[in-house]
Amino acid sequence: MCIINMYIKHMEKKITYILSFIFLVVGLSLLVNSQANITGAVIGVSTSPSAQGYFFGVTLILISFILFTASTSGTKEKKQNNNQTEK
Repeated sequence: MCIINMYIKHMEKKITYILSFIFLVVGLSLLVNSQANITGAVIGVSTSPSAQGYFFGVTLILISFILFTASTSGTKEKKQNNNQTEK
């Protein structure tokens, strides 16, 4: 039973890594495709889909970093627990 639980936790970490990577790629592609030109930004003219893509891209990148740090912190806690049990 313990082996099954360990396998499930391992797969959950893999899934969070994959989701983090997907969100990062999609967010970066939305940022690249937002195409806010400098002239329009100075004048104050901005197209709505461009601004929405920019903010949605930034949001996805932030979610990606949160998922990555959450999955990494679980790994650090596991290493600390293993070191304490060995002593």
